[in-house]
Amino acid sequence: MSQPNAPATRLKMDRRADALDRLLRDLAAKRGKPAVSLHLYDACHALAEDPKYGVQDLFRVTAEAMTPWETFARDLREAGTDRFRHRPSSSVYWLREASETEPPAFPVAPDESKARVDYIKRGIALRASARNAATPAAEPSATSTQQGIDQVEWPTLSEVLGDLRTNEATKTLVFRDEQLRALHYAWHCRPTRRFVILSGLSGTGKTNLVDIYAHLWCKRLGLDPDTHYVSVAVSPDWRDPSSLLGYPNTIREVPTFHAEPALRLLLEASRHPDHPYFLLLDEMNLAHPERYFAPVLSAMERRAGHGKVHLHSFGSDVDGVPQTLTWPENVFVAGTLNADETTHALSDKVLDRAFNLEFWDVDLEELFKRRPCPHSEVVAVLMEINATLEPVRRHLGYRAVDDIARFVEAVATDADPAEKAATTTLVRDSLDQALVAKALTKLRGEHTPEFEKALLGLAEVARAHQLTRTARKVGMMLARLQATGVTAFWA
Repeated sequence: MSQPNAPATRLKMDRRADALDRLLRDLAAKRGKPAVSLHLYDACHALAEDPKYGVQDLFRVTAEAMTPWETFARDLREAGTDRFRHRPSSSVYWLREASETEPPAFPVAPDESKARVDYIKRGIALRASARNAATPAAEPSATSTQQGIDQVEWPTLSEVLGDLRTNEATKTLVFRDEQLRALHYAWHCRPTRRFVILSGLSGTGKTNLVDIYAHLWCKRLGLDPDTHYVSVAVSPDWRDPSSLLGYPNTIREVPTFHAEPALRLLLEASRHPDHPYFLLLDEMNLAHPERYFAPVLSAMERRAGHGKVHLHSFGSDVDGVPQTLTWPENVFVAGTLNADETTHALSDKVLDRAFNLEFWDVDLEELFKRRPCPHSEVVAVLMEINATLEPVRRHLGYRAVDDIARFVEAVATDADPAEKAATTTLVRDSLDQALVAKALTKLRGEHTPEFEKALLGLAEVARAHQLTRTARKVGMMLARLQATGVTAFWA
């Protein structure tokens, strides 16, 4: 190849770029959009919707402009221009499948599946029937993003609440309407920063609430939750954004990019700004969010269309990952957190950008209405224990209560006939074991009048119901608290 900056190379590259320019400007004029917001992805949609054009029209122009695309993009960079940096992968895949003739030799990823191509073709058909304007490319502008959001009617709060009450899968879960209402409006009051933190007692349904909300929304819109909702388990060893988003691999001769599920979700969201996408950071404060979430926090704070997430420093896309990604306004981010010695406190930088919703209330009466327990003694003991421990916020969440009730029921069901004859003793003994294993393990803290009172009350409940193991363990913890000023289950 001749020297990159030679006049002949520059002229050849300019001609190729001009060929694309002519097609895109022609399409832009017909659609009333500025040409700068159009890419080849738009061209595919326009060709599918406009009978004046055919598949071979785009083949002809693209064959003149890039053969293959990687060489074209590299030559453009070397010639000193950065136009058309984005590799139109989805467009090329669809065009290959749509044509009955052999298309030009465009590069296609070897792992591209027939299902993906079918999905693209179905999406084009649905959009063509729904509206006459094409969906923007992977990097939508602020204007096109908002237009895309406005074109699809998202579910209202009343619709989501109605679905929550009638859905069989959610009937056993305990949520108050105000909790769902708070989550809904916290996510919708500011489109550029849809970020909510759910904190509070472990096992109160924080993760379930986000999961249910996302699934109900996707169901309302006819979307697959598996492709629109990603739950990421935050690990304590996360030190930088690469753990959440991914990283480029520069060791190979041709650079590649290892994209994490969170980044793949963001890329899909930028391609489809009219669809909602949900990202859950589970136990987000096991690591410092200020480190691994820093680019996203900064992008959220910019005005619409100006928040950028830097992904790599190559001049062109790497494995479909652009150098920077404009923060998509159709992404709903939630983070759950607990407060103990294994987690980190959140800085003002994080708290200022998020709505913090607390989950401390546990309504056991409502829980046992939805999930009846056949043993009244179990219900009575658990309600007494929670009433005793709630003032010091050491009470049981729904998960722990459900585990204890299921443990007792499993023991009672599998007991042999001789043991079943003494049902009361069997239930009491299994409940005693479950309380030591599930309820007492989180009891720890320094001496305060309130904490000591809670332990005294717990010991009294255990003695009143003849729960000998529980009473003995609480007595040991209480004695240690009074002697040393601190206690814990494992001490």
